[in-house]
Amino acid sequence: TEEELTARAANIARIIADARAASGITLRALEQRTGINNGNLSRIERGDLMPRIDTLLRIADALGIKALPV
Repeated sequence: TEEELTARAANIARIIADARAASGITLRALEQRTGINNGNLSRIERGDLMPRIDTLLRIADALGIKALPV
């Protein structure tokens, strides 16, 4: 359902934002590491954009996240 997708996006967003904050990486630095526009990274962290799986994997690799609840 739409509610489930929204909840999943919010959970993924929180994990990414928390991992980035914990590592001290700025959005600009994450953009450089992933090649993903920092505006889109910001939208992903807010849960406003649900990225494709390949995008999630690039972010996870850059942040050292071993698993995401996709």
